[in-house]
Amino acid sequence: MIQSVKFTAGGVDYEMAFRTSTLKSYQRETGENVVAAFETLQTEPGNIVRLGNLFRVAVTPPVTEDQADEIMDEIGFAEVFRLLGDAAQLAFAELIPGPKRKGQSTR
Repeated sequence: MIQSVKFTAGGVDYEMAFRTSTLKSYQRETGENVVAAFETLQTEPGNIVRLGNLFRVAVTPPVTEDQADEIMDEIGFAEVFRLLGDAAQLAFAELIPGPKRKGQSTR
């Protein structure tokens, strides 16, 4: 089971996770897979369209693009990057080298 990262914005509780449905939605909408998107953000952190798309598809309850933009403005870009990174770490722990976080498999 994929774990999620919980956060609150505008008095609403959200979860962020990269589930199979999230990965498929992102790829269908953008033509790019999520792993490639994260790799590109490493060299192009200012690609706000990519950042916003990743954020929007990973958030539950679902939000529109405009709502995602409002949430991102409220919490700030540093927090957006942290949330996305934490959610990716939880989803792709087996693919990411380095120390594992509590609750992650160490296979």
